[in-house]
Amino acid sequence: MTAPTSPTLDPTTLLFTISVLGFATAAFALSSSRAIGAERSGLVEWGKAMSAVGAAFLLFFLRGHVPAFLTYVVANCIVLSAPAYGLLAHTRFFGIEPPRYTVGALVVFGITGLMAVHTWQLPLGVGVFTMSSAMAGLLGMTGCLIIRRKGMRAAAPSTFAAATILLLAAVCVVRAVLSVAGAGASVSLAADHGHMALPLVIGMLFVVGATIGFVMMVHDKRRRTELENSKRDMLTGLHTRAAFFEALSVIQARGDEPYALIVLDVDCFKAINDAHGHTAGDLVLAQAGRLIRQFLRGGDLAGRFGGDEFCVVLAGCGQAQASRFSERLVIEASQQSVPLPSGGTVGFTLSAGYATRLRADANPGRIESAEHLFERADAALFAAKRGGRQRAVAAPAQTEQAAQAA
Repeated sequence: MTAPTSPTLDPTTLLFTISVLGFATAAFALSSSRAIGAERSGLVEWGKAMSAVGAAFLLFFLRGHVPAFLTYVVANCIVLSAPAYGLLAHTRFFGIEPPRYTVGALVVFGITGLMAVHTWQLPLGVGVFTMSSAMAGLLGMTGCLIIRRKGMRAAAPSTFAAATILLLAAVCVVRAVLSVAGAGASVSLAADHGHMALPLVIGMLFVVGATIGFVMMVHDKRRRTELENSKRDMLTGLHTRAAFFEALSVIQARGDEPYALIVLDVDCFKAINDAHGHTAGDLVLAQAGRLIRQFLRGGDLAGRFGGDEFCVVLAGCGQAQASRFSERLVIEASQQSVPLPSGGTVGFTLSAGYATRLRADANPGRIESAEHLFERADAALFAAKRGGRQRAVAAPAQTEQAAQAA
């Protein structure tokens, strides 16, 4: 009785399987791009990358049945374009310019080794080294881009995507090292050896895993964008009232860190509506929102409190900085000219009241509350209105005992 033989993975079958997976994941990415308009360009580039994988491995599978130039030079050139398209997909996703010169140099380096082997009959390891090095460089750039853009506390989708891409980059580095050590022929895809099964299985996992990772990143970004948009006032682009006070509560909870709160509104807004119509009033509010956003720094917060009233929080600012910010904003608003659909323009002015949160270093529990700070800033805005409008007024200074009472 003959002992049963253990099943083995046939490299030729794996080549065909990777080709099918490449085309299937390309179709998945391209179909997803139609459903997710905002990230369409990144998904289209990823579809190109996976299409390149499918086409290249189909040529590898057809080795011996079509001209050798197609199954070696053309197939490897196509497979090298896959990580290049993958990097381009991620730069589109993050909204940055791709490093075109670096990508071009790596692609040329990889192809040079291929042509040298094909034209001058150099050892196969030369092509393996240049191809593996170029692919490792492109994949490594992509993985590092994800980590750099998402930070150390990356979300699960980006962590998964970066890990998958960097794993394949490491495999390419190993292939490059082995080719230098003289084992280039044995690690080439042209080698028909059983031990090529493991790298091909890793390739299969990469095609599926990297595609899942990228699509997950796209969906996660879309979800975060929709969540952020739900917290934004559609007219001005600033936070809604509820979102503003939710964010303010986070700032307030940071111990005794100082911040300034500014309350603004459009002077004589009802007169603008009466004279030019509500469409003109909406355009004025939208312009005021854009103007406020232009003045904000990272960490600052702005929201539409309601109607023609706005709130701004300047993180880490004292009275002098709040005064400069408010006065500059009031001056800049007076110089605005808002075009009207019916022709002509309309101007507007702002009034502002500002207050700085009082500190009590000896006892953080005695720090002024956000509600009391808002009351002081709102009272200062009322004083600005009463004083003739188009001005910034500071809330009266308080003693530490008054802050404690608040």
